[in-house]
Amino acid sequence: MSNTQDSNASKEQMTIDLFIKLILVTLLIAWSLMIVLPFVMPLLWGVILAITLYPLFKILLNLFKGKKAIASSIITIVLLCVMLVPSIFVITSIIGEIKGFKEAIDSKTLVIPPPNAK
Repeated sequence: MSNTQDSNASKEQMTIDLFIKLILVTLLIAWSLMIVLPFVMPLLWGVILAITLYPLFKILLNLFKGKKAIASSIITIVLLCVMLVPSIFVITSIIGEIKGFKEAIDSKTLVIPPPNAK
């Protein structure tokens, strides 16, 4: 009788140990995914851009006789211009509107129309 109780106790102890290990492994995997998750979208966009621009890279590579640094530099500069130029225009427009708003407040010419009667 004592032998079966020891066997049951050891099986119960092994089950508890296994359960604790599974919980810890699950928590470790969840924590790792939470760390990696913010980098998934930029990585996905990088893969999309790399696949999309590879034919252009091959054309530039043939044009510059196999010089990868020049071809990749040209693609990088063009992409930076495509992304930065509209951003610069938007930022300068916002700054201009803020300056106009401040001048209207300072000169007390700012008029906010009343709401519609409806």
